[in-house]
Amino acid sequence: PWPGESLTVSVARPETAPGEFLTLERGNLSVRQGGQYREATLVLVFRAAKGARHAVKLPPGAEVTRLAVSGREALPTGGPDEVGFALPPGVTEVTVNFREKLGLSSFTRTPVIDLGLPGANLAVSLELPADRWLLAVSGDTPLAPAVLYWGWLAAVAALGLGLSFLPDTPLSRLSWLLYALGLSQATPGNALLAAAWIAALAWRRRHPIAQGAAAFNIVQVLLVLLTLAGLEALYETLGTGLLGLPRMQVAGNGSTVAALRWTFDRLAEALPACTAVSLPMAAYRAVMLAWAVWLAWSLIKWLR
Repeated sequence: PWPGESLTVSVARPETAPGEFLTLERGNLSVRQGGQYREATLVLVFRAAKGARHAVKLPPGAEVTRLAVSGREALPTGGPDEVGFALPPGVTEVTVNFREKLGLSSFTRTPVIDLGLPGANLAVSLELPADRWLLAVSGDTPLAPAVLYWGWLAAVAALGLGLSFLPDTPLSRLSWLLYALGLSQATPGNALLAAAWIAALAWRRRHPIAQGAAAFNIVQVLLVLLTLAGLEALYETLGTGLLGLPRMQVAGNGSTVAALRWTFDRLAEALPACTAVSLPMAAYRAVMLAWAVWLAWSLIKWLR
């Protein structure tokens, strides 16, 4: 200002704009269920605008076996069932390995973890022991595995009930239903052959061959070949059921019977539990053995 003039200056700090300085970009929880213990690996990728401390809450009783921040070993901080760590500015990958003394049961659930902030692109995978018969899965996300066997079982059972209306077959409606339920573990080709030879013999009984000896012999030979193919299909089905693994037709989100995968595109804070329903493989073997005994007893009557 010139002499005789004055200048007034007013300085104010702008208010902080609303927003997050720490985000969870993606994460992955891998769970391996054993007979007595459950081991899990949690991998989280954070993006921080400034250095900060963050913590995630594990299930009660979880024992942290390893904590790594950006690939370097670190000591967890915080209270019980809490894993705290320091995050530098930028993108940081945090790996937490923990173990729980939780035995295997019919309903196996993944651990519920409080991530401490909203997250996106979070994947959960569950690995069950090989000696388990997977029946169903559930998880609060459409990107989840599915057991397609039950739809196939319903279709096969409906086909068995439909074939029970065929005349001149040695099978009752209950026998056709039981026969179809066992064939649900067969491949579509074997299931078709196992039903076709019985239907063909019933058709032959209702339709005498009157076109001459050559036609009669050709039809008889074809019936013998179809019967042998049907019995071979039954043999393969029994071998698979008694010695192999059940055909539960698990699909969806890249899942298999050995590895079930769920994906959550966005979560508020807690990573929800995903459930797998399973039974010991001995239960499946017992069901198939009972069906095999019934089939052997019934075949003696049918083949007459």
